Amino acid sequence: MGDSGSGKTTIIKLILKIWKPTNGKITIDSKNLETIDDYSWRKNCGSVMQESFVFSDTILNNITLRNYDTINFDNFIKALKIANVQNWVESLPESYNTIIGEDGHGISEGQKTKNFNCKNYL
Repeated sequence: MGDSGSGKTTIIKLILKIWKPTNGKITIDSKNLETIDDYSWRKNCGSVMQESFVFSDTILNNITLRNYDTINFDNFIKALKIANVQNWVESLPESYNTIIGEDGHGISEGQKTKNFNCKNYL
């Protein structure tokens, strides 16, 4: 919590390694965050962002952050169900492999928020 513009979203995106620091470094127990594997780090973190970050990639890759080889597909489906978006995703021409544009180009803000916050359920 904090005032608008105070850097809340920025620090979360830096800590989750969505953004890389342009100056300095982030350390966890004196270990440079850049040396920690993204998947290993993110599986121990959770956040619900005010705005979702969407990569120019498939829905599957956006939700699993490309860690689909280590994610149980049943858990992926469960996350879609919990977020109440499974039917919508499966109705798309390419289903989970539908490519969406950077920053959610091609989907509404509501769909972007619902769909890509379901990664919090994985």
